[in-house]
Amino acid sequence: MRRPRSGQRGAVVVEHTVALVPLLLTFFCFIQVTKVHAVDLALRYAAVSSARAAAVISNVNDDNPNARGDVGDVTLAAEIALLPWIESGAISDVKVDVLDRSSRADPNGPVTVKVSARYACQVPLGKLVCLPSWPGTLGKTEGPIFVVRQAEATLPHQGARYR
Repeated sequence: MRRPRSGQRGAVVVEHTVALVPLLLTFFCFIQVTKVHAVDLALRYAAVSSARAAAVISNVNDDNPNARGDVGDVTLAAEIALLPWIESGAISDVKVDVLDRSSRADPNGPVTVKVSARYACQVPLGKLVCLPSWPGTLGKTEGPIFVVRQAEATLPHQGARYR
């Protein structure tokens, strides 16, 4: 039996580490990008749900006598659509802006709803995708990294012409 040369012990561990670290880094970055896109889809759904609520509820221009005009219900529609994400702590600070361009002359004018929220990048090693150089990122590389994401939806207002 020949003894291995000195200096070659642990070479397999080093080779394994050199091959595994970039592979894991790539894998976790793909997971983080996938989660960010899933949040974008959830925000689009929340924007459409809020736009549907605003199309019926919004009464900014007094063109729907039976509407309550409570914008809090529009925000509630977005929060209900994002509830699993909010409960898990991945999404916070949900903000809803309503722009009602309907009028008495055009009661079916467009209602635009913009929903924005902060998403916490939580995947280990995948946080590199959410570095401050990424558009919409808040915070530093230390600690939690938050990305502000937003979506917008427009639907016709459900008003009517009253005489």
